[in-house]
Amino acid sequence: MQTTAWCHQLTFDDFQEVDWDALLSKQVSPPFLPSLKTSADVSNFDSDFTRLQPVLSPPATPGGLSAQQQEVFADFDFCALHG
Repeated sequence: MQTTAWCHQLTFDDFQEVDWDALLSKQVSPPFLPSLKTSADVSNFDSDFTRLQPVLSPPATPGGLSAQQQEVFADFDFCALHG
């Protein structure tokens, strides 16, 4: 039996109502905003994931990201502190 993920069933019509300019400028409210008890609250994630040990993926090349790769993340709110 073959199943198709819901995201593969979406069509162009499903996105007609999206205001892409507002979305890009971060002016769109999320349809769901989970409540958090603390900044480290993971209660909204299934225990199938939270019970796993975290594993860090080493970078493919030593030395970190190039300037071009860093630019992709320029608007991200979170930056990990390395030390």
